Amino acid sequence: MRYLSKMTWNKKGDLSSFLTSNVVYILLTVLFLIFILAVISQNRNGAGVWEDYYAKEIARAVDLTKPGDEVSMDIHYASVIAQKNGFMDFQRMVRFDNAAHEIIVQLRTSGNSHFSYFNDVNITDARVEVGVPTNVLKFKVISRDEKGEEK
Repeated sequence: MRYLSKMTWNKKGDLSSFLTSNVVYILLTVLFLIFILAVISQNRNGAGVWEDYYAKEIARAVDLTKPGDEVSMDIHYASVIAQKNGFMDFQRMVRFDNAAHEIIVQLRTSGNSHFSYFNDVNITDARVEVGVPTNVLKFKVISRDEKGEEK
């Protein structure tokens, strides 16, 4: 009996001991899973990839224009992707920031893609015409004076 009283308790099956010794690994695993789920939800229906694609294509079109040009681009597939992601404001799908020379494309409720253009022009009258027979982005290109204001 004396020998049994000096024995320590065997903690191999104790859950609290397991949790305290592995809490860092559990937290890292949970954070990793949250990160993976966030990436998956952001790229649902390929919205991030298509935002980037359309921003670059529109920037390339702007870089090839001259003041006075009017541009029409078919963006029907972008509007389909936006609808799948619950983003229904077609007039805000493509925006132009003339001060920063940027094109902003948004096809999802949270997040967007920016891409810069190099041509020193302003973009005006940007609008999406729905159902002509597809959805079309139309905008006008005008020149800028030395102060960056519209002529």
